[in-house]
Amino acid sequence: MDANLKPAFNYGQVHITIKDGGNNVIRKYQDVRLTSGVYANDLQLSDYPKFGEWSVEVE
Repeated sequence: MDANLKPAFNYGQVHITIKDGGNNVIRKYQDVRLTSGVYANDLQLSDYPKFGEWSVEVE
């Protein structure tokens, strides 16, 4: 988002990391192109995912 909380443009490519409640890296997406500042995808979880606070980090 930009300073006005609008979708950001001109970001080029970003790196996305998803971590579980134990801070383990579950999935990494490298060199992702955003469409109008948005990225959408699916993630299949295991039958017994780690409980706790998960995080999505974008660089």
